[in-house]
Amino acid sequence: MREKTLSQISKALEPFDLVALAYLFGSFLEGEEYRAIDLGLVLAKDPGPAERFAYAMEVGRAVERAIEPRREVDVKVLNGAPVSFQYEVVRTGRCVFAREERERVRYEADLTSEWLDFKPTSDWLDEQFLRW
Repeated sequence: MREKTLSQISKALEPFDLVALAYLFGSFLEGEEYRAIDLGLVLAKDPGPAERFAYAMEVGRAVERAIEPRREVDVKVLNGAPVSFQYEVVRTGRCVFAREERERVRYEADLTSEWLDFKPTSDWLDEQFLRW
């Protein structure tokens, strides 16, 4: 059933030209009980915060209508999201849509590089927070 849902999600994303990549993440993939399906989108170009939100809502509604049984879909646009969140989505999630495979590889490589640059700062901040 989950594989069928993954296929339905991928097909529902095809008409959305701005969607370059889509990752499923969260409890749906982990085989646990889930209330909503979490979907992270990488857009080919970032339209800005307000348009980003509206686009995510539009995509979410389309995906909800496309899957059976119907489930709530929680869409997050990864463009502009914190590097730590993007990395967690890619690390623990599954790419269910890639308009171009080359773009997926480039995005994941660039993101991993960014994360490795940021990780020491993140670790230091965690350490400082725990001391406080």
